[in-house]
Amino acid sequence: MWNCLPAPYSSKERKEKFSVFLFTTWNIEIYLQPKFNFERTKLTMEKLLNSTIRVRFQDCDPYNHLNNAKYLDYFINTREDQIKDHYKLDIFEIMQRDKKGWVVGSNQIAYFSPAFTMETVQIQSSVFHFSEKSLSVEMTMLNESRTQLKAIYWVKFIHVDLAKQTSTAHSPELMRLFEDVVLPIPQRIFEERIAAMRATNVQL
Repeated sequence: MWNCLPAPYSSKERKEKFSVFLFTTWNIEIYLQPKFNFERTKLTMEKLLNSTIRVRFQDCDPYNHLNNAKYLDYFINTREDQIKDHYKLDIFEIMQRDKKGWVVGSNQIAYFSPAFTMETVQIQSSVFHFSEKSLSVEMTMLNESRTQLKAIYWVKFIHVDLAKQTSTAHSPELMRLFEDVVLPIPQRIFEERIAAMRATNVQL
């Protein structure tokens, strides 16, 4: 792998420079590693996507809490941006070009602590399971320092053929992408996942 360094360097120099590169990258990765990752391994930044957003006044209730229904909007909108930015996957371009898309098959959400008006929060998302025709994503909302869980959301997407109005199989290209980015979790039942999170030392 160190042979990818430019030819002007000798074999010994390439090895030494690659070692420095590897050490530096490893340290950067450790610095960026999310604090709230629940059994997730280190070298998976491209799998666990993170965004920083601000809670808006118009989305809050009279108690200055983010309205429960608005959590879904925040999660879905953020996920759309994340996959476009990180995976170059534009679901609206796919819809127009291939006449295929995804619909929500099921939603599961649990609330742990409120998000307040104008608060800066972190939203993390990852694919934890996929099949020929479906895709399951976990999303979490946390405080800015990622020490307090506010909500967890599981959504199952079904791939559909818009012309035929039926479910359809993912393309080989999409299946390869999912294989690359899937981040399995130990729990397959939502209530068990919540219990596992409550058992951590994160402030809930």
